[in-house]
Amino acid sequence: MTYWESWHEAYADPSSPLSRRLAVVQDHVDRWLDQTAPRPVRVVSLCAGDGRDLLEVLASRADADRVTGTLVELNPGLAGQALETARRWPGIEVRTADAGETSGYADLPPADLALVCGVFGNISDADVERTVAALPALLAPGGRVIWTRTRRPPDLTPTVRNWFARNGFREVDFVAIPDSLAAVGVADLVAAPFAAPPPSRLFTFEAESPNHRTLDVYEHGAERYKATQGPPQAWHLAFLDRIAAALGPGASVLELGSGTGQAAQYLAERGLAVQPSDGAVAFVERMREAGLSPIRLDVLADDLGGPWDAVVAFAVFLHLTAEELGTVLDRVRQAVRPGGLLAFPSRRATDRRGATTGSGRPASSRSGVPGRSPRCSRTTAGPSRSSSARPGIGTTGSWSWPGVRTNRAARLTG
Repeated sequence: MTYWESWHEAYADPSSPLSRRLAVVQDHVDRWLDQTAPRPVRVVSLCAGDGRDLLEVLASRADADRVTGTLVELNPGLAGQALETARRWPGIEVRTADAGETSGYADLPPADLALVCGVFGNISDADVERTVAALPALLAPGGRVIWTRTRRPPDLTPTVRNWFARNGFREVDFVAIPDSLAAVGVADLVAAPFAAPPPSRLFTFEAESPNHRTLDVYEHGAERYKATQGPPQAWHLAFLDRIAAALGPGASVLELGSGTGQAAQYLAERGLAVQPSDGAVAFVERMREAGLSPIRLDVLADDLGGPWDAVVAFAVFLHLTAEELGTVLDRVRQAVRPGGLLAFPSRRATDRRGATTGSGRPASSRSGVPGRSPRCSRTTAGPSRSSSARPGIGTTGSWSWPGVRTNRAARLTG
């Protein structure tokens, strides 16, 4: 299963941000069909996934046969699912093609509705601007666009809305999905459509950091994660006990990637002053529901605060690239008091896998996985650059990164 196929699994949870975003998109599609009835209309969907933005709406309507359209999706598995669902409507075509290449649909007549959902959050800002500017060439007069984008900082949606206005669109609606970072925009083309063809390539999906992909999976699947999460494993509790014993009551702790807050609650019960945090808004909300006071914190972009007596990060660093890991560890050193503690799990030397599995899903759960060795290290005042292992790979010797050093004598492992 590919990353994008697993990404669609969040639709199984009706309370997930992805499902709630889908409901807004489908509501706008349904209302647009009401407004355009009874005339025939044409739809084009870029990066259509399994087609549910449109197809589930058509399934609920008696006038679906007046809709023709083309769904463009590069992933063969998702395109196959869309094709199977679309068989009941002869006017709906599914193309397995790169929607970023306009040759994939340049032969089509102008569309009355363009769906650009799940695209703008995965391409560069320049590509978003280029795509918005090209959309009038794909639309019929008065055509409508329904688009989506995350509001993850830095939030580009205000700029995207301005780009639509500058290119002849009038905004119909903009919905920030409550308790999530998702947003849905709707705009009508009020200027004359462009006669000139759009550029041959509109956009290219960017290779995301494993950390961003992990956050995306958790953002859309927090409820499922919480429902399947068991109690902390014995080694995890033993390690938390060692952290608490090493610090003493009242010590200040910043936990990164707190998830549902199990570890933060346990450390607080041991007398530590814990600040839970997570990069996924969905987990921040779950922790608030559990009575904690978490903050949303992106380890790559946000101020870590401090100075803290310790920073604890379970199943966080393994989702970072080597370059990102160096940046984060250097920032941790600045946020922790001299002699403070950094506690984190790492791979054993025999574990040479990437930060995600072949499917693109997170390689481990936040509560720990067999094959991960928890560590604690004291921060040092200056950099140490001697290294006997690949960055981020645990060994029985020592490894270092600018500002933070882990060695055998400093670990609190059994």
